[in-house]
Amino acid sequence: MQKLQENINRIKQLMLVEKDEQLSLFTGEEKPINLNSEEFTKKYKEKVYFILRDLYKSNWDSDKSRGPGGGGGVIGVHTVFDLLNKKGLTDYDPEGGDWSILNYFDTNPQVRKTIVGLYEKETGNIMDNTKIMEDFIKWMSRNRNIIFKDGPILDDLIKKNAESLYQGELNERKAYDFLSKALEKLKGWKLKGRSVPGSKNDRSGVDFLWLIKTMLKVNFK
Repeated sequence: MQKLQENINRIKQLMLVEKDEQLSLFTGEEKPINLNSEEFTKKYKEKVYFILRDLYKSNWDSDKSRGPGGGGGVIGVHTVFDLLNKKGLTDYDPEGGDWSILNYFDTNPQVRKTIVGLYEKETGNIMDNTKIMEDFIKWMSRNRNIIFKDGPILDDLIKKNAESLYQGELNERKAYDFLSKALEKLKGWKLKGRSVPGSKNDRSGVDFLWLIKTMLKVNFK
């Protein structure tokens, strides 16, 4: 009887050890996250920015009025001006037309979702905790040329980001078209070309300018 009790106690001890080991799987440094978590988006934005700055050194504009924190951005390749022109939006002021759509990759949700999807498909991991996030950041850095240089993946990212900008511009054009028709009845007034996304005017919140013969400018936001 005493031996039986000893065996029972031993089994209980083993069960407690096993239970502790199972709990240890969930008590590490991993924290739950998702694609919209502040912790994830901050890490993602920073890494994309530094990858682009590394890959596009010869196309980097250090203008302090541009880019995150005035750090500049990519110019002269895959420009927003050209991409929106191809979609039929041809009335932009050419000022600032050199700004690349690549500069929007750090904030565009569809681009972020696509890149994470590529990682999950290749690795079998699911982006749901900080440990996976750190592995994803390293993976994105290792595969920077495949993702962010010319090729089928970049083409897809550009297409998705351009469509997002296009839809946003269509909404703003309703106000522009309304004012254009109103100004047709006023002598000496006209609307200057719209501010292309990424231009200095756009970054200042100016969507278009209203001009009169005296060259007085009235900003519309």
